[in-house]
Amino acid sequence: MLLQSATQQASSARPKERKCPFCAELILEEAIVCKHCGRDIVGGDPPSASPPVAVKVSLQELKIKCMRGANLTAKPRLSGRTVKSPKCKQPIAVP
Repeated sequence: MLLQSATQQASSARPKERKCPFCAELILEEAIVCKHCGRDIVGGDPPSASPPVAVKVSLQELKIKCMRGANLTAKPRLSGRTVKSPKCKQPIAVP
């Protein structure tokens, strides 16, 4: 009986988890960044990212043009992620 009550306490003390909407791995419900894929979690649903208008890929940097026409550069490690434009604050998918 003592073992049973300890098990019940441990299960009720566990933090609640949810699936990352990008990689489907379990993360804490309060998480704002996925510890598995590194993406920002916004309200639980994947953000609707605007597709890049023009893309030029090189080994050193990715050049992206946002919806407002601002020319941006991103490091190759950001490829496949969604980032916010520093100019217009809109999400942009980095190819």
